[in-house]
Order: sequence, then structure tokens, then C-alpha cells
Amino acid sequence: MISCNEHNARSNVTDQEGTLWWHAHVSYLRATVHGALIIRPRHGVKAYPFTRPDKEETIILGEWWNANVLDVEPEALNSGGAANTSDAYTINGKPDLYNCSEDRTDTQLEVESGKVYLLQIINAALNTEFFFKTVDALLRADADPGRYYLAASPYESTLGLPFANITTRGIVEYVSNVSASSYSDSLPVMPVMPVANDSDTTYRFYTNITGLVRSNSPAVPLQVDEDMLVAYGLGLTPCRPSQTKCNATIGSIAASMNNVSFLFPTKTSLLEAFYKSEPDVYTEDFPEKPPTTFDFTNASAITNIFTAKGTQVKKVKYNSTVQVVLQNTAVIRTEHCKVLAGKIEGWVLYGSTFKSYEVWTPSMQDYMKHLMAVEGGMSQVLQLPGRIEDMQDEVADWTAKTDEGLMLEENQVEVAI
Repeated sequence: MISCNEHNARSNVTDQEGTLWWHAHVSYLRATVHGALIIRPRHGVKAYPFTRPDKEETIILGEWWNANVLDVEPEALNSGGAANTSDAYTINGKPDLYNCSEDRTDTQLEVESGKVYLLQIINAALNTEFFFKTVDALLRADADPGRYYLAASPYESTLGLPFANITTRGIVEYVSNVSASSYSDSLPVMPVMPVANDSDTTYRFYTNITGLVRSNSPAVPLQVDEDMLVAYGLGLTPCRPSQTKCNATIGSIAASMNNVSFLFPTKTSLLEAFYKSEPDVYTEDFPEKPPTTFDFTNASAITNIFTAKGTQVKKVKYNSTVQVVLQNTAVIRTEHCKVLAGKIEGWVLYGSTFKSYEVWTPSMQDYMKHLMAVEGGMSQVLQLPGRIEDMQDEVADWTAKTDEGLMLEENQVEVAI
């Protein structure tokens, strides 16, 4: 899109409702180019499966660098290390408690006693977890009238690497018809915040979110056609010649799945290569399990921290049911991770302990659409039932996307992992 212009896109929204968000897909532009996408029920607020709110408010959490955000990623890739931490966290675009801040005594949310507010909270932070994904939350204004801080602090599953352990705040203020400013001079009350590595709080939040059970809800598959164990986390790869600031003795940090770090194709996208049968773009040998089995979450049991680079995919038959066990590892560090499943829907089966898969027992389940999260040091099962959408008509729209993982031709589908 040309600068200072606008772009309109039209798409069909089927079987989805709630709070979503849109964002840029180019480099770190997502840090500032994003916004809310609110999908209300077809039959209006009366179709909400909860108390009808008196008002809806959108709250977007983000982060800010006192630098050109487009330089953050290249600098990290050049050094082979982690990206520089952000300088500020924001609520609806405004920072707090920073040298760059304006006065934050202004009220961001006014509430009236006894009323119910639907907060559409979006975590748009680029590299920081705030203990939850995007979520709708009901706020009942039943506290003692006054002023309260609305605060957000980062979640870091394993302390060790640098991160901005700071809190950003907005203000919730009670108002009334008698005097809308009766509490404006009072000091806001600060809530008790969890410590940065409070995985128990995060785990309880994720595992208590389940899909609504309706008459047409799909059932958990009792049989699977493909069964995969994917150990994911971090690893090291040799520094490339282009990484001029990379420590050749240590190597470059890379994300890894089954000891393979994805290498983006350079001459064409995965989907276009599949559709046009172009050779030498990818290989079909992504491993179904890790090359070696060990106590994945025990740092002292790790003997190899290096991973290979490759553009590898796993081919499965169309309409098959695939079960993927996602196992986080302690290689370098455990890592909280979001998993984007593109055009795929399926079941998420949550584990009951932060242990390796060998001693893991499924305890809860949730129907998943497109996105899930796996806690640091935890296992999780993802079942993808054989109802993968036919995307033949969408190939032309997808050919420019090099990181999309679903490709379809005739009776086969490929999932790039």
C-alpha cells in the first residue's frame, strides 16, 4: 500500500465471533501497525453467552522502542542473539512511567457503579507476553467508588535472558451523575501484580478457557491417521557470512522443531512451488519425532544444543486426522510459545503437569481455531480432524506468502512446520 493512502479489503467471516485483531506482516511493523477487529454475533448483543454489558471498551496492549522499529530485527539477526528489549509498554498507544511519557494522570476508562463493561483486551505486543492472549473480559463496577490502576506487566516463563520487567498503567475511574470529577484528585489503587515468571497463573488462565459447547460442536477424534511428536524450542546454528556481528565461537540463536530450524525459501513461496511443481524449493522429510529422545525439560539432560537449517515439510493425505504432540524443551531455555495453525481447526488437549511427554496426562480439551499457546516447559496435544478446507480457489491469493503452511492439490495436503 502506498504511503498516506488507504486500502479496503473484503472477506467473508464464517463461524467466528468475538475480539480479533489485524496487524502488519512485514518485519517489525506489527509493533505499531495493528488494530482491533470486533466481530459481533449476527443476532446482536442478545446472542452473547454472558450478561449483556452496558458498554464495550477496547484495550490494546503494546510495546515501544526508542529507535527505528525496522532496525530491531536486522540488528538481532546480524548479531545472532535476541532482539533488543523494548523501552516501554503501552495501553492504547500510551506509555507510563518512562522518560518519554506524557503525564498519565488522565483517565482511560470511566465506569459507573453497578454497571457491566465488556473489555475487549488485545495483546498486540511484539515480543512480550502479558500472561494471556487476546481475550474478552467482563468488568463489574462493584468496587468502592474511586480510582484504580489498570495495569499490565510482562510474563517471562524462564528468567535469564534480558527483558523489560516493568509495568504500564492506565486509570479506571468511577463517575456519577452527581459529580463526574469527585475522585479525580484521589490516588489510584494499584493491584497486586504477579511475578514475571508466575507460570501457574498463566497456566490456570489458558487451561480454563474452553470453547462453547453447542449442538453442532465437533467431537474429539477417537482415531488418528498421523501421529507426530514435535519437540520445539531454541538451538544454535553456525554464524552465516552475512552475520557480521555474530560470535562465531557461540553461534546464532535459532528457533527449532525436531532439531530443524526453518529456512525461508529464496526464489518462490512454498505454496507456489507446490502448485507449480517447482523443484528444489523444499524437501518432504520433516521428521515425525525428535532425532533423539531425552528428558526434554531437564536442562542437565541436554547434550546437544545445535540445530540444522532446512526448508522441510510433512506431507499428509487430504481429509486425514493428524495428532501433534507439542513438547517444549529446555535447550538454552524453556520458551512460552504461540502456535499459529493457519487455515486449520482442531482440538487442543491440555496437560496437567509441566513435565516431559513421557509422563504427561491429558486433562482438559478445547476446540481451537488457528491459534494456541504452549507454556514454557510443557507438553500439549493438538488434534487436527480431517476437515481441512479446500483452498484450491485461494491459491492465487496465497502465492506471495512464504510462511503459510497449508498447500492443496488433488487429494493431498502438506503442512509446513
